[in-house]
Amino acid sequence: MPESGIDMLPFDQFYEDVYIEACKFGPLRSMIVCENANHLKGNVYLYYEREQDAQRAKDNFNTRWYDERPMYSDLTHIEDFREAICRKHDMKACERGNECNFMHVKRPSSRIKMDLEKAQAKKWQSMAC
Repeated sequence: MPESGIDMLPFDQFYEDVYIEACKFGPLRSMIVCENANHLKGNVYLYYEREQDAQRAKDNFNTRWYDERPMYSDLTHIEDFREAICRKHDMKACERGNECNFMHVKRPSSRIKMDLEKAQAKKWQSMAC
């Protein structure tokens, strides 16, 4: 059985696909993709500036598919994911590995992230005028 779209496509392409779709609902503060192999792998967390934008994104993504698989979306009360991210993973020193209950964040290339953030800022700035 094939792995999820995260494994089948280059990660930057996956990141860009989801980021562009997510930005349709409002200004996005951040996007986190987990790579823990078991329970968190493939989870994507979107942090919007406005709660109503998050609700619209949730409603939309729950009707969507990616890589021939349904997407499931829900809201969380967590507003700051810094405490949920495994700092040891970022240093390649997490001794719990795939069993870690903290987020192991898969990061896109800095160029794609910067390009997406600039495009989003330009889009929402032009709409505010």
